[in-house]
Amino acid sequence: LTIDESIPITDVPMEDIFDEEKAINAIGTWKRQLSEILSILRTWREEGQIVNVNCQMGKNRSGTTCLIWLCAECGWEVNAAVDHLRKITALALGNPHLVRAAVDFLKVEAEVPLNPAGDGGGWVCISPPGSPRAGGTAEFEATAAQALNQLRSGGGGDAAAELAAKLQAHQDTIKEEPEEEEEDADVAPILGELSDVD
Repeated sequence: LTIDESIPITDVPMEDIFDEEKAINAIGTWKRQLSEILSILRTWREEGQIVNVNCQMGKNRSGTTCLIWLCAECGWEVNAAVDHLRKITALALGNPHLVRAAVDFLKVEAEVPLNPAGDGGGWVCISPPGSPRAGGTAEFEATAAQALNQLRSGGGGDAAAELAAKLQAHQDTIKEEPEEEEEDADVAPILGELSDVD
């Protein structure tokens, strides 16, 4: 996938599984995917590339990618990296199974607590208000459109303007289409394009 030849997009499909039985079976796959991701990131670092890491919600899979980078490449301790990422966004690394896969991949001993809750307990957030279903991401897309408009007015250039136009066209389509009960609204390509404007 590319939006423009100067903005390559690399996709490493990874499921964000919370079901304990299914997650146990996914750990081996996740470790292979994390290895692939780390290899890609190392190559891009050697090439001097600027990289934007993202997933659909920006907290578990992308958070795990940032976690392994901080630990494997920057020498951070796992818990210090988790704390740092959770200070950036409180919802980071909320999937304990994916965090376990990262710890196993890094071959370290670490007990990472669930995200802290106000009552001293812990919680796992599966998704924010709204969903990727049937236009439920429109609120998030509007925020992304505002960011693109700021980029465009601040020198983001033609690529940012083109992305903003595509996003607006997509939002107009969502408003025109009746809501469906299906689980897969195809907004991921637009959101993927947005992540590479940095």
